[in-house]
Parts: sequence; structure tokens; C-alpha cells
Amino acid sequence: MSDYFNRGFSVRQPMWHRKGKVLDKAPETVDEILFHTFEGEPWEPEYTGVLVASESRRCESTKDACRNPATYKIVRRSGDDAFACAPHAASARARGADVQALDTETLEGYQAIRRGVGGPVLHVSQTTFETFGNREAAELLLEILQGVNDDGLPVEMQTGLELKDGGLIVFCASIDIPYEVKGDPSAIFPFSSIHNYHDGSGALRAQNTSLREVCWNTTNAAEMEGKSTGRTYSFRHTRNIRDHVELAKKALFSARSDTEQWVRYANEMVAIPINDEQFLTFLTDFVPEPPLATDRVMRNVEKARNSIRSFYHSPSTAAVAGTAWGAVCAATEFLDHGRRFRTPETYVSRSLLKPEHGKTQALKLIEEIVGADRSKLMAVATGE
Repeated sequence: MSDYFNRGFSVRQPMWHRKGKVLDKAPETVDEILFHTFEGEPWEPEYTGVLVASESRRCESTKDACRNPATYKIVRRSGDDAFACAPHAASARARGADVQALDTETLEGYQAIRRGVGGPVLHVSQTTFETFGNREAAELLLEILQGVNDDGLPVEMQTGLELKDGGLIVFCASIDIPYEVKGDPSAIFPFSSIHNYHDGSGALRAQNTSLREVCWNTTNAAEMEGKSTGRTYSFRHTRNIRDHVELAKKALFSARSDTEQWVRYANEMVAIPINDEQFLTFLTDFVPEPPLATDRVMRNVEKARNSIRSFYHSPSTAAVAGTAWGAVCAATEFLDHGRRFRTPETYVSRSLLKPEHGKTQALKLIEEIVGADRSKLMAVATGE
């Protein structure tokens, strides 16, 4: 799975794919956000008329499956001429090909959305369709976050991304209020993001997420998470965007309360001790022995159990070892990081995109082993 990353920034922590600029300090103004997202060359979508050949043709380039309207013909000695859009015609001309312009006309009722003035075409749509500017999208995210931030806490931009050759622009921010689980050194931040599609593949979308978005994979995961929790809002591609800001604030309002509930639940689990025998029961149930298992399978079972043991006593989990929460953290670390992966893309897909049945199962198992009542735990978490 490609990251589709073109350019962008992250704050303090590099992105998993090691691309983009890492800033020591978060950008504070919209101008700074745009400057670092586009590496000093901010752009806004341009709307132009669509020129098409008088005889309707599509670009026949197969290199990137381009099917944009063709306005040129590439003449070949074999007689098998090919039709091309302006960018692919320019590439063919640079290689020495005989390129001829076709008779063209403006396509009524349609427009081309370009990456900046005179830039490549990102999308061809009807003239009633309008995307939103990149500056406006960044301003909108900050406005939404300020609208749900009753305590006036700092809003910190985390990442700004240009993906899919400009087809998708992403801004991800957090309200600077770290939540902590007792004994767990890892702080938890609630994130919110806005996705601005220029290529027609989506609407302008704002969502709450637990993810720091850094690539196409994580933007997909954030949208999936927003849909599953209902903490998302899609703006239609019309000119009355500001009429929907209050609705977006309402949809994203519980970003902090959801995180607070999860932290209270985790703290309840930290307060429940487990002994070595209970942890062994958890390992046995979480990684069971298959019936009629071969020696090879049994070696893999024991290897998985030992991996979870290592995570249980690792620096990231050792502080909560001996608790129900520590067992869950060790299982989660194993599911996300302990199993082998072939590429960085499959690693991200496994740990972020795919809902892990194992993580849910780990919670259920440890609750059963320690005799915890989930309904009571969640009642405490929600303050009921």
C-alpha cells in the first residue's frame, strides 16, 4: 500500500516513512502552516475551462493510467497514433516524438481543477462543483478546534501533508492536553484533522481521531475511525461552507470527553493487580495451542508467548506490569509491533488500518481472568 506522500511536515517526531520535514516547533499561524506543508510554495486550486478535442478523445498514456481529455496526437511511424493530454504530450515531445495539436473546443458546463495556476489537472467536474482552498481548510480546522476547546488550551498543529500529487491536503492538530494512565509513561493526545480533496474522490471532511496522520494509510484509518465513532463531519462541495461550521463543531465536540473516558477506564484497569499465575493463564488463552499442533506450530506458539512476555517487562510496559492494564498493553504491543511484516506499508496497515480482533479479545480475557465487570468499569469511566 503506497503512502502517496509528496511533501509536508511533522512536529518533533519524524513520520514512519521518514519523508517530509521535521519541525522543532509547531507552526502557529496559517501562513506558517501552509509554508511548511508545501515546502515554501503554497498553492490554491485554480478553475479553468476544459479543452477537449473536437472529436471526443481521452489520453491513452498507460504509465499512470491517465484518462484525461486528449488535446494532442502523438504521430508514430507504425501508423498507430496515440492521443495525449498536454502533460503527456510534453513528455513525448521531450523524447523527440512528433506531437501535433488537435482541433479543440471548450466543454460547456465542465471545468478543470488544477494544482495551482497553470498546474496539472487534478479533477474535471461540472461547473457547479467547487472544492475549498487550502488556506480556508487550515483556517477551518483551527476554528473548529477553538470552538470545542472550552478551557482555552493551546491548539498545536501536528502534521501538514500533500498527498496524491495534490489531490488530497491534510492538516492534523491536537489540543495540547496530554492524558496519562497511572504508571504508563506514554501520554495520550486527542487529535482532530481536516481532509481537503481536490481530485473529486471525497468531500471536505473533519474528524476526531486517535491517530497522528502522516500518510495516505493513516488518513484512511482516521476517516474509518471517525465513521465508526460518529465523530466526523463532511462538508459538501458548495459555496456555503461557513453555514456548516457549527454543525461540524457539534459533531467533533466529544474529542476530549471520549479520550477522558478511555483514560479513566485504563486507570481502573491499572488498579487491578494480577499475579504470575493469572498472567500465564492470559498468555495461554490469548495464544492457545491448536489441536493436533505440529512441533513447528508449537514452536511458533511458544515464540509468540515469549514475545508478549518480553513486551510485558519492556521499558514501555514495565511500569504497569503486574496489573490488568499491563497485560493488555503487552498484548497490544505484540499485535502491533511483535509480528513480522514484509514492508513498512503492511506494518502500518496492520497496526493502524485493520481493526484487530485480538485487541478486543485481550480486553475481554483479562477482564474474565480478574473477575472485572466491564459494565461497572465503563460506568466509572463515563461518570455514571
